[in-house]
Amino acid sequence: GVGVLVAPAPGAAGGAPVVTTLAIAEAPSMAGTIPSGGRQVGTRGEWAEFSLLDGRSYYVHIITGEKTWARPQDYLNIASRRGATGLPAPMGPGGSHSNIYVGSLPAGISDATFRSLFQSFGGIVSTKVVSELHYGFVKFRTMNEAQCAIDGMNGVNVNGLTLQVRFANKQ
Repeated sequence: GVGVLVAPAPGAAGGAPVVTTLAIAEAPSMAGTIPSGGRQVGTRGEWAEFSLLDGRSYYVHIITGEKTWARPQDYLNIASRRGATGLPAPMGPGGSHSNIYVGSLPAGISDATFRSLFQSFGGIVSTKVVSELHYGFVKFRTMNEAQCAIDGMNGVNVNGLTLQVRFANKQ
């Protein structure tokens, strides 16, 4: 693009302004770059929005981990399930499942600390923490244990962040 700069002439106190035409470099293309960093600012459906310090936003699919600079088509149309408790578990091929999603985790949370937050609710089969994206998953032995964890931990404040706990969308 082209910009116009109007400034006083050098060395001329109160002199006539000088008009200079400058070439302004186009912003580097974001195509091909993988978004990272920033702070999570929203969640809609299966997508989380992250905002960077330079004002750009990107989106992360909370199940697959897919990242995109473009706002997903259904991002604005799907209501967030944040703060909901007692949601029925999605049905899978073998019936209901016991895998829960935990969002808004504190930065740098360790696997051991994450597991300790949920171990009092029942037998944990597995855990997965994606600390740089502030979310994780806990798989319990039974759906009832998973429901107890959701009821007990959703909305709980951990290091200044309010946990979002619900059944995961996939097993």
